[in-house]
Amino acid sequence: MTYNFFRLLFISFTSIVSGFGFTQEAQPEGMLGGFLNYQSFSLQSSSDHSLWHTINQGTFKQHPEFGVLPYNAPCENCVEDYSKRTAESRYFIDISDVTKYYQQNSYGYLHYFKNGYWVTINPQLQEFNSNEFAAISQLDPVYFSPNNKRTSIETQNTLIHFNRWKLFGVSNNQIQLLAEANWSNYTIGADGMRIIDIFPGIDAELTTARGSVKTNFIVK
Repeated sequence: MTYNFFRLLFISFTSIVSGFGFTQEAQPEGMLGGFLNYQSFSLQSSSDHSLWHTINQGTFKQHPEFGVLPYNAPCENCVEDYSKRTAESRYFIDISDVTKYYQQNSYGYLHYFKNGYWVTINPQLQEFNSNEFAAISQLDPVYFSPNNKRTSIETQNTLIHFNRWKLFGVSNNQIQLLAEANWSNYTIGADGMRIIDIFPGIDAELTTARGSVKTNFIVK
């Protein structure tokens, strides 16, 4: 049987639960050198440089990000002053020249308030369980589960699942199932994942953002 055309009878949209502004920075959020990273994860190690302790006194030494620069910080050889954090701004001091500082501001939230501290909103994925990935550090965490063939967004303590697809064709006004989604061949990194041949001749790109997952289908 020949199909004159086919229709993808599934929903392809950006599942946005909560929207935030963006930070003024050299690279757009979610980008690595101008390209989406579907290959590797960002590893951020903490620093025990003495300036962290000098700048941050009292309870700020117990900040959950103490000694770790935000993934999109405007500097590398610097220390953040947590006492100056607000929802939309943060302040850094240069290690080599303490008279030099960096003020980072945004058009929306950079942080959310948790357990008495302003915590960085980070939409990047990390592996948190065997073959399970998540961007947890945000108000509405995002989860990628290749084994279960889905993504999920947690909002108001409710987990909402997305991306459960089937491909249907239409011929002579009859709908027929052409293929089930195949998630077996994929790459995944900080910005999301690319699924090769999720349907025959069609790739899928699932990009994580703040409280959202955007899906693009690439017909080859």
